[in-house]
Amino acid sequence: MKTLKNIYLLMALMVMSLATFAKDKSKAQRTLSFSVENYVQSLKTGYSDNLSEILADNVKININRNGKLLTYGKSDALKYNKNANIIQNCQITQNVLTQSDSYAIVNVSMKYEHFTRENIITLANTDGSWKITEVNSVFK
Repeated sequence: MKTLKNIYLLMALMVMSLATFAKDKSKAQRTLSFSVENYVQSLKTGYSDNLSEILADNVKININRNGKLLTYGKSDALKYNKNANIIQNCQITQNVLTQSDSYAIVNVSMKYEHFTRENIITLANTDGSWKITEVNSVFK
């Protein structure tokens, strides 16, 4: 009987340890830098493993192309995210324009040979997780 109690105690400790490790991993994925880097990865390569985690459910993606405003949502972005291995031939730079504890605006520039795509990304920190709430893209 004593051996059985020890086995149960050992199993409980193992489960708690695994839960702690899993929690630490998800915390690392909640940073502003993690969200921006993964969004940039999806722009550059057409794919990011974590795109659904970093986009808010009500994200609004506006693209101004040739005087027309095209608006997309999260499901559209996730469909586009399946375009893996389509590498953009451009140079990407990013710059945090403003940041507080709950809100940030980041500019991501994609410079191609004959034009530049400017992406102004708005992120919100809700419940300790940075999510993209809006993207405004302009082609210059």
